[in-house]
Amino acid sequence: MCIRDRSHGFLTRDTRFSAVEPYDVEYFKKTLPEKDAVLTEKTLVEKYNEEYTHKYNGLSKCVLRPRTAQEISNILAYCNARKLAVVPQGGRTSLVAGGTSVFDEIVINLEKMNKIYELSPYTGILKLQAGVILENADKYCQDKGFLFPLDLGAKGSCQIGGNLGANAGGLHFIKYGSLHGNTIGMRVVLANGKILDTLDAHRKDNTGYDLKQLFIGAEGTLGIITDAAILCYPKPLSTSVCFLGIPSFDDIKAILIKAKQRFGENLSAIEMMDDQSYELIQRHIKSTRVPIERERYPFYMVIETHHNGPQAESDEKLMSFIETMHEHIPTGILSRDETQRRHIWSTRELIADAFVKEGMTFKYDVSLTVDQFYELVPILRERVGTRAVVGGYGHV
Repeated sequence: MCIRDRSHGFLTRDTRFSAVEPYDVEYFKKTLPEKDAVLTEKTLVEKYNEEYTHKYNGLSKCVLRPRTAQEISNILAYCNARKLAVVPQGGRTSLVAGGTSVFDEIVINLEKMNKIYELSPYTGILKLQAGVILENADKYCQDKGFLFPLDLGAKGSCQIGGNLGANAGGLHFIKYGSLHGNTIGMRVVLANGKILDTLDAHRKDNTGYDLKQLFIGAEGTLGIITDAAILCYPKPLSTSVCFLGIPSFDDIKAILIKAKQRFGENLSAIEMMDDQSYELIQRHIKSTRVPIERERYPFYMVIETHHNGPQAESDEKLMSFIETMHEHIPTGILSRDETQRRHIWSTRELIADAFVKEGMTFKYDVSLTVDQFYELVPILRERVGTRAVVGGYGHV
């Protein structure tokens, strides 16, 4: 584990890269003529060198904020010729400093690329720029009767381009799948400035290589995603959410199996957190009351279902499931309205914030089989002892 600080430790700047000179800045200002598109003042650049966990500090002295794919193309073609290193940056919500410079790389931030082009009522395909904030994309879809397939705790800040670059799974992964499956097309600028454009691809397209898949999860290393076409889904008529106290991880596995059998494609989310994660929320997020306060359990779960029937019918089905699983679920709360649904979800979404407030955080997003899903946590606890707090949470 390497912590990058201002002394850089054993990290050495690659001498093959050039340093930014005043004439480079002048070129960028001509390429990006709009006000505040090129930032070089220390006070303005500072926030782009900060990252979510506060462990790392970037050292960039130049931030570029383009508005179009062509502007990014011009920038990258120039930087490639000049051997200037760049770092693509979105909403700076990465828990692993994915958009933070190490030395004096130029930061290319996409926050000004925030246009939503269109949502087809026939196909459900949403076309938008990569700098659109996830929450804004979802609100746009919901206003038109659709649901964006991705939902994250950082939705108020994270950007679509960063979501694609990280191949974010999100809370609704169990129902809508990954961005690999929901991305219909994209526009990408390669390191040499060339533009790869598949934005107008159709959902059914068997014409050769599916090149866009290379850039999903590539963290901006192969090119900068500037625009995307994402498949969205009809908005459900009703949504039910419950918060459960669970005695063991074996109970969680049993609940998962039965929930899939009972609800099928109506199961839209199933999340777990351990008691350590839950306790940190209570300790550090004073503005939020946790759903279950009087009793403590080793684990907790959030289950959400989507239905195209009346809300009362949807709630009744979820409550019936909880009652039939009483040997695995000693206590639980079913949301009564939208306010309580949001409250339950905020408990899950605030875990990352709680860990950051506890101290220096190292987050590992691991993919394991359900049988092995939680085994890593007690192993780590045994190894680190009292030197660190270890918690486990995520999509089951």
